[in-house]
Amino acid sequence: MKRVTPVLLILLLAGTGAAALTTVYGMVHGVAAIDGPTFYAGEDNQLLVNTPPKNTAVYTLESEGLSFDTELFSSDRLDEPDFYPITADLTVMARLNTTDSEPLRMTFGHFNSTGAYTLCSERVQVTGDTYQTYTAQCDAEIQPVNVEHFYYQLEERTGADHVRYDVKVDGATRVEVDIQ
Repeated sequence: MKRVTPVLLILLLAGTGAAALTTVYGMVHGVAAIDGPTFYAGEDNQLLVNTPPKNTAVYTLESEGLSFDTELFSSDRLDEPDFYPITADLTVMARLNTTDSEPLRMTFGHFNSTGAYTLCSERVQVTGDTYQTYTAQCDAEIQPVNVEHFYYQLEERTGADHVRYDVKVDGATRVEVDIQ
């Protein structure tokens, strides 16, 4: 025990001395890469945070004339006071199930106690009767504040006679968030 005490005392003094030198001669700086979350569309209209869905589901968006159809995926309650400014890659795995085609709108936003807020929204032109991945990038129009839930909405709005899309939810339909 007599030999351990001097060694511990020397280590304590050396650590204190190094901390004092850092304070006098400068600061320790570092750079960290922070990845934003990925939100995955899942079964039962869930929006999963950083967890791809375990099962595959197919949602159908169909409209006729001047009507529209929408699917809204919502996260569990988050209670994030504020969120950083973002850019987002909005991705959907979809196929056209009719001959008419109209752009498919993808919207990412959040809910709080005062309402729903669109962060960004883009359209993609879905073509072909086989599933393909479509991605659009957008910058947030506003900074998310008092976030309770995030949402990802897919909307088909048409002036055509009949449009039908099938959207596959298997991890490919998602929102990847990057910090601005």
